[in-house]
Amino acid sequence: MKEADKRRYRVDYIGVHWYGGTNAESFKVKLKRIHEKYGRRPLLITEFAPADWKTGGDIHKHKHKPEAVLAFMKEILPWMEQQDWIAGYSWFLFKIDSPQGTSSALFDIDGNLTACGKFYRSVTPQNPKGDQSIEIEKAN
Repeated sequence: MKEADKRRYRVDYIGVHWYGGTNAESFKVKLKRIHEKYGRRPLLITEFAPADWKTGGDIHKHKHKPEAVLAFMKEILPWMEQQDWIAGYSWFLFKIDSPQGTSSALFDIDGNLTACGKFYRSVTPQNPKGDQSIEIEKAN
């Protein structure tokens, strides 16, 4: 970025992908560091979601529980809505049958919104905190 600045190149945003765990504070620290490192330019988080790359392809070995992913989302999305240096973000659309991202899926196998999908939809400029009452539905 120093070279881009020296050459007077226009850099509108810094694109970021993130596939870590469900630690919201770790996510915030990472984004703040990137923002500082690249000259306090706005960030555009083009893909992010908790993922587990060590499942060996076995969906039952996925380490992130749906409740933890929803709690992460409930903290992170309102926080990002408050940051004037975050230009936008997009949750990565893992499928429900993805071993790496099953608990981060926004849709179930029938195409219905999961609890994460419902919460993601509820966050708007008019309601930046989203519907904090959304919970994971318990199986009977």
